[in-house]
Parts: sequence; structure tokens; C-alpha cells
Amino acid sequence: MTNWYYAENGQRFGPCTLEQLRERAAAGKLGAGDMVWQEGAPQWVPYGSLPAGAAGPARADAPAAADTPH
Repeated sequence: MTNWYYAENGQRFGPCTLEQLRERAAAGKLGAGDMVWQEGAPQWVPYGSLPAGAAGPARADAPAAADTPH
């Protein structure tokens, strides 16, 4: 299991699991632009840049794919 960390208000928190990151996102406590880091990764990345399977479901305030203009 890989440990994850997240940044909030200039502080680093963790380690936590990917599932815990998903739970924070679902609760609105972790947004797509919030920075996360996985042990072994070269740098911090925005949570929203993780592959959909890794990041989990979109936050409630994000529009559904069907709602995006074509």
C-alpha cells in the first residue's frame, strides 16, 4: 500500500490511504486543485490530475460529463 499526503493551508498532512483522500474529496474537504503527493512520486500534483480511477468520483460541485457543452 502506498502512502499519500495532502497539503492544506501550507501544511502537509498524512500519511493516509488513497481511500482516505477519496473520502475527504467526497466530503468537500479536498478539491481538484489541492495538492497531493504519493510516496515515490517526483513531485506534488493537483488531486484533480490523478486518473479518474485513482481520484475516485467527482465532487458534488463538479458538473457531470453530460452537462458539459459540446
